[in-house]
Amino acid sequence: MYQMDSLSTLLSLQNITATIIVYFGSLTFYRLFLHPLARFPGPKLAAITRYYEAYYDIVQNGQYIFKIAEMHKKYGPIIRISPYELHVIDPALFEKLYRQNERWHKYGWALDGFSAGGATICTADHDVHKARCLPLNAFFSNVQVANKQYLIRRGVQKFCDRISQFTGSQQTVYLGAATRPSLGILDKEDFDVGMTNVLQGSGHIWRITKHITWFGPTMKLIPLDWVMKVADDGTKAFFRYLKETTYDTKELLAAIALSDPNDKTPRTIVHEILDSSLPAKDKKFDLNVSLMT
Repeated sequence: MYQMDSLSTLLSLQNITATIIVYFGSLTFYRLFLHPLARFPGPKLAAITRYYEAYYDIVQNGQYIFKIAEMHKKYGPIIRISPYELHVIDPALFEKLYRQNERWHKYGWALDGFSAGGATICTADHDVHKARCLPLNAFFSNVQVANKQYLIRRGVQKFCDRISQFTGSQQTVYLGAATRPSLGILDKEDFDVGMTNVLQGSGHIWRITKHITWFGPTMKLIPLDWVMKVADDGTKAFFRYLKETTYDTKELLAAIALSDPNDKTPRTIVHEILDSSLPAKDKKFDLNVSLMT
């Protein structure tokens, strides 16, 4: 009976409340005065919690970058914008921060919002990112780019031909959609502007998922067929693109698995990834990875 009374006292609302207050009070004191970034200027609330950034990201719909610009005017070229981040606007530090021959890691917290940890572009660890880039490097060499000039010229010519059709028409043309990387947009009457609007709007989703970490994985669990029933035309076009990407990638993987090793068919990025020394988990199909790698 005595033990039960002691446990009840220990777990009483007052004790739980006091513990929470002490914890957050200690955390606030540490971040303001003892943290390695404590000596850098910036709003105190930003130094205490990421919810300061979340307010401008989510409630104010992506306005934190503009708030940061205001903060620089008040606090100087190097400021603290969160408990763990500095923002630098000093050109003198550009070479030091972006030296290509240094070993540095990307900011995992920001990349996690994409829920695509297997994608090369979303890889935070320097060594893992380097290993994942290795099979892709040959496709982006100067020689390979030079050899693809005919494709670039063909696309530019088609773009010019399409734009010339609007001469004197008084019709508004969204060039942002016309120049977006995608499949076949120059063949569509409106340059697939609905898809562009969806992709631009996805920035809001990313700003949510980086602050609410469970939101992205939960969204991925929703079947595409369910989304298609309630989505607008632009979103439906985007998810049709996802389905096509899934189908094409799986078809290519199946064809590669059955192909003759001596086959002289032009190799793709997928071939290089499968033949690389990457671990098996990095070679498995993942829709998010196939879209972002």
